[in-house]
Amino acid sequence: MTKRVIRVQVGERWYAVQVDQVRTNPVRVLVDGEAVEIEVEGLPYKGVNLTRDQLDGSTAGEVKQVRSPMPGVIVSVAVQVGQEVSKGDPLCVLEAIKLQQNVGAPVPGVVQSVHVQPGQAVSAGDLLVDIISSSGSAS
Repeated sequence: MTKRVIRVQVGERWYAVQVDQVRTNPVRVLVDGEAVEIEVEGLPYKGVNLTRDQLDGSTAGEVKQVRSPMPGVIVSVAVQVGQEVSKGDPLCVLEAIKLQQNVGAPVPGVVQSVHVQPGQAVSAGDLLVDIISSSGSAS
């Protein structure tokens, strides 16, 4: 299937989204150059959970920006600048619609900066944490 770029609006912010396939969930898209896995209402779920590594192709030394997947409030921050993290380690907890979601490290590396604090409201796509990747996508 050919890739298409569409523009979508979330709240008041517009995103350029590159769509890889749209027949089943999850749908793999690039949002402003960042790989994201989303679910589209009405599409069947194919039952395969792709890892972030299969989507992002990070390389060692690259700064990986971790962004909020949805609007909400930061409940807690589990990392600090200079801390080493492994892929999947919790970075922060986001609460949206009374549900809490752990936001994990998409790649192993070192936390370069933390852009949020507990109690802070965030919008979808807001920058949460920067990680300097310590290895490529094979982990």
